Parts: sequence; C-alpha cells; structure tokens
Amino acid sequence: MATPPARIELADTYPNPSNAVFRTGIGKLWDTLFSAGGLLGATGNPVDARAALGVGPLGQCQLTKSGANILLSRFNGRYLTINNEACVIPAAGVTLAPTGLVASTRYYIYAYMVGTVMTLEAVTTAPVLDATTGVKIKTGAATRTLVGMVFPGAGPAFIDAPSQRFVISWFNQRSRSMSNAVVAPTNKTNTVFAEVDATKRIEFLTWGDSVDCKAVFTLLNTGANNCAAAIGFDGVAAEDGGGFADGGSNVSYTTITASAAKELTEGYHYATMLQRQLAGTTTWHGGAVVGERCAITGSVMG
Repeated sequence: MATPPARIELADTYPNPSNAVFRTGIGKLWDTLFSAGGLLGATGNPVDARAALGVGPLGQCQLTKSGANILLSRFNGRYLTINNEACVIPAAGVTLAPTGLVASTRYYIYAYMVGTVMTLEAVTTAPVLDATTGVKIKTGAATRTLVGMVFPGAGPAFIDAPSQRFVISWFNQRSRSMSNAVVAPTNKTNTVFAEVDATKRIEFLTWGDSVDCKAVFTLLNTGANNCAAAIGFDGVAAEDGGGFADGGSNVSYTTITASAAKELTEGYHYATMLQRQLAGTTTWHGGAVVGERCAITGSVMG
C-alpha cells in the first residue's frame, strides 16, 4: 500500500501547506486510496476494495431456533454480505415464523434487505454460488444471501431436538449432537436386516458433510441364536461397522455395538438401528433407564 500523506501536507496553519506541498499530499492520498492494494482498490468498487485488502465476504452470523421462530443472530461480528454490500445485522437479530410453510418440506433460508431492514425468507429455491462474490445466493437473485436450511414439522413448526435436527446454519456451523432410544422391548424374528423401531430414528438436515453415528444394542434370543446389528442410512441397507454376536442364553442379555460414517447429499436424511437373527425370537431391549437400552447417537454439522 502506498504511503499516506503527512497531515501537514494537507492541512496546517496558514499559509502552510504551500500549493506544491498540498498537490503532493493530494497525490499521496489518491495513491493510498486507489492504487493497487489501496484502501478502495483501483476501481473504487467495494468488492474490489475488499479483495485488495484480503477481506472476503462476511458471514458474521448464525441461524438457530429461538422459541417458536428461527433467529439469525450476530456471531463474532455484526456484518453479512448481501448483494455485494456489508450489511449490519440488528443487535436483536432477525426472526422468521413458520407461518405458511408446508410440513416435511425442505426450505432454504435467505437474508435480504428491505431498505435498511434485514429480513428473512423461507423458499424451496436452491442456492447457487455467486460468480462475482463467492457468496451462496438464491438462484436468480443476488439480493438474497443463504443463511440456513429448515425442515418444518406438523403445524407447521420449526423443530430442533436431539432426534430431529431440522434447523441448521450455513454460517458458523457447529457440531450438533443427535440421539434416540427404544423405550419398550420389541420382539423380532426377521432373518434379514430390518429396523429395531422405525419411530426411533435420528433425523437431520445436512449440507452434504460426513455424518458420524454410533449405536448400542441390548438383546436376548430365545434359542441363543446368533444376531447381527448395524446402522443404516435412509433405509435398511446395513453399513459396515456393525456387529455379530451370540444372542444370549435366554437368561441374560448380551450387547452389540455399531458405528458408521457417511457423506450424504445435501438435505434431509435419517439414521436408524438395524437388526436380524439367524433363528428364533430376539428381544431388543428398550426401557426408561438410560444406558440399559438400544440407542443410537450421532453428530451433524449445522
């Protein structure tokens, strides 16, 4: 960056600076602002200026569920780049209610400006990368910046719980924990993989990152037959990382642990506990006591 002018080259006690000194100072000021690497860049365009200074698009925010609404709040700063401009996020954040949304539908959340007021919208239109700024925007609308994704439940209502991570942030993502457990014993006789309990999945949204899951299975087979357990994503196809064990002695329970990690496409998915037995009937244990029942846990970024 060019050396800025000294103060006395632009302003001092009359009759200084002289015309010659003042012209020199103005030249230095111009170079400081507009030369290559200057504060405003060679064109004076804000995007070029930020690039010249090594400052990329700003996303100093995070989308979360707050009460019945979703909230875009400040995070490590107060600016969000919208339509090539650094816009101030209100101190209280920006909220959006689920009014008018359709349950079990994926919506992208975009931020945009109405005059000087930052506003959120939920639409099904997918985002695209803005070739000019590198910001994820609503397809066909550079005035809308992507800030998150939601998957409303019945009502409609926003949901963010350990068994249903349905509100995720695009900016400042963090690892979100997930869990669900079988609350009553269930008897199974299937010899091919099937779900332990289809109501005890962990459901989630993802930006297409790797999702890590673990499960523990407590079981008892009437004939002490061998049993298998694993984790499945979006169906009953078992993932590697499962286990195979003697089904107990018809008197005492045994356990199997399983783990799975998988990169999934952007959007809605679920992970579930899978089981099968070679023969006989197996009781896959469930109950109210934490640590003594079939359970699945995991983590997803958002």
